[in-house]
Amino acid sequence: MEFLTETSVTFWHWWIFAVVLLVLELLAPGVFFLWIAVAAGITGLVSLILPGMAIEFQFLIFAVFAVVVTVAGRKWFASRQNTTDHPHLNQRGQHLFGRVVSLVDATQNAEARIHLDGTIWRVNTGIDLPAGHKIRITAIDGTILQAEPVRD
Repeated sequence: MEFLTETSVTFWHWWIFAVVLLVLELLAPGVFFLWIAVAAGITGLVSLILPGMAIEFQFLIFAVFAVVVTVAGRKWFASRQNTTDHPHLNQRGQHLFGRVVSLVDATQNAEARIHLDGTIWRVNTGIDLPAGHKIRITAIDGTILQAEPVRD
């Protein structure tokens, strides 16, 4: 690599490379180029602090930081993936578990319909119950709620 001398790659080259990777991150799906861009930015910072560093050491620093930042970033994203104030978002019906509701109509063949949060649900109680009886939602099977009668 005769065209690259020890001083031909400066911190500006690493930072420009980081910006190019960030642009690629915007165009590509997933979160991959972000971590490599961070590693390039860190390498540029090290090049700024230690000017005249050999190109081999710059590439070594870049490679080490690319691996470290990628692993750390993936672990960080994985730890944050299930931390939300709406854990049942996009899991229709999961927030209904444990709710107690009254049957609007009497059950026939252990099935009835209930109105819950503006939606009509089919519910299976296991036994026939009269209208107005309270039931507790225990599970969801597709679009049918499973429930048990509430004893007073």
